[in-house]
Amino acid sequence: MDISPSRKARFLLDLVAHRSPPWTAPEGLAYNRFTTKSDVWAFGILLWEIATYGMSPYPGVELTDVYQLLESGYRMECPPGCPVRIYELMRQCWNWTPADRPTFLEIHYNMENMFQSLPLQRVRRTAII
Repeated sequence: MDISPSRKARFLLDLVAHRSPPWTAPEGLAYNRFTTKSDVWAFGILLWEIATYGMSPYPGVELTDVYQLLESGYRMECPPGCPVRIYELMRQCWNWTPADRPTFLEIHYNMENMFQSLPLQRVRRTAII
């Protein structure tokens, strides 16, 4: 039996959603609906991982409980030492409603503005490392 490409794609999306709930947007977990706004959600999780030096998202939470936790309004706390503006960006990426999340272009401009507002001396030190 030959499986159509669209059916294969749906299977892969189902597999991704069920194997990686911490990075999957709520609409992906609930309805297997994936868009660039779902990718924005995952980018917010990636920012959190970077800020925590690689911790797993939702520490102490069972993978099967992630969706219900998110649905109740829970969002991960600001990691220690994380700049407030970066955490605010994470929170924007984690908006429940996909349309309320920023676009990647908006994220790009936001991060570029953050970088440009750093003192020049700090930027030079960071660039050397």
